[in-house]
Amino acid sequence: MLSGKGMYLWQVAKTEGGNVDAIVKMAVAMCFSHVLVKIADGAYPYNAALLPQLVDGLKSAGIQVWGWQYVYGNNPTGEAMIASSIIQGMELDGFVVNAEVEYKRAGSAFKAKTYMQTLRAGVGLNLPIALSTYRWPTYHPEFPFDAFLEYCDIAMPQVYWLQAHNPTFQLQRTIKEYAALKVQRQVFPTGACFLQSGWKPTASEVAAFIQAAKDAGLQGVNFWEWANARTYVADGWEVIRSIPWTNTPEPQPEPEPEPLPEPVSGMRMKVLVDGLNVRSAPSLSAPITGRLVLGDIVRIANIAGQDVWVKFPDGTFAAAYVGGRRYMEVIE
Repeated sequence: MLSGKGMYLWQVAKTEGGNVDAIVKMAVAMCFSHVLVKIADGAYPYNAALLPQLVDGLKSAGIQVWGWQYVYGNNPTGEAMIASSIIQGMELDGFVVNAEVEYKRAGSAFKAKTYMQTLRAGVGLNLPIALSTYRWPTYHPEFPFDAFLEYCDIAMPQVYWLQAHNPTFQLQRTIKEYAALKVQRQVFPTGACFLQSGWKPTASEVAAFIQAAKDAGLQGVNFWEWANARTYVADGWEVIRSIPWTNTPEPQPEPEPEPLPEPVSGMRMKVLVDGLNVRSAPSLSAPITGRLVLGDIVRIANIAGQDVWVKFPDGTFAAAYVGGRRYMEVIE
C-alpha cells in the first residue's frame, strides 16, 4: 500500500521547464515515494506527449507513479474507459479519482457508481485507487462519498487550509469525519503547498501538517501542486524536502487464517465486506457473475480453489480468505 511523501503534478510541460530528466532528478532529491501525474481530463488524455518518458524515468528511479483524472460525470463510462486504457498502457502503480463540484448534482451517486464499476472492470482488483475530494464530508452532504469509496482503497482528501492557518486542526477534523462515513478507507491526505488568491501556507504550517499526519499514525502525505509550489512557495517546498517520512511501520506478515470447518451441505456463511464479487471460477481474473453486500447470509456447497474460496450450489464462487484478507465467515 502507498506510504511516504509525494507531490501532485498537473502540467508536465510547465514543470521544471518541461524537462523530464529534471523532474525525475528533483523527485529523487525530494525523497518522494510517489508522484501523482494527471493522465486524463474527463474523457480525454492529458500530458500524453511526455507521459511515457516521465513514467519510465520515475519508475527507473524507484518512485511510484500514480495517475489522476478530473472527472465531470457527463460521460462516466467514457471517462472510466480512457483512464483504464492509459493506466494499463503505462503500467501505473495506482490511480486517483479527482471528483468535486460536478458530483454534487442530482443523480451523482448513480454516475459515481457507474464510473467506478467501469473503472474497476478495466483495471482489475489489484490496482490501488484513491478518491481525491473535499476534506469535510459534513460540509458537502450532497456529494456521493460512499458511492466512490466503495470501490476505492484509499481516501485522499484535499486538506487545504485556504485563507486559514490551522493545518493541524483541519487534518484532525478530516480524519474524524472520514471515520464517520458509512464506507471507511485509509486516509492519506493531500496538503497545501500552493499560492491561490493571494494566500499561501507558511513553511511552519507545511511542517505542522506533516507532523500532524505522523502523530495520527497515517501512512504518508502528499501535496498540491509541484509547479505552483516551486514558483510561489519555495520555503514550503524546502520543508517538504527536509522532513523525512520515517514513521512508516515495518510491514508485518499476514496472520495465518483460522481454519474453516470441513464443508457440509447447506453450510451458511456471512459476508464481511461491502461489494464482494461472485465469480464463475475461484480466481480474481474469472468473470464476475454477481455481487454480495456486507451482512449477506449465503449457503454454500463446498470449499474449493486457491487460498480459500467457497462454491455455491449454482456452480459460482466467492472469496472467503484470499490475499491475506477474510471476506466471509462461517456462522453454522
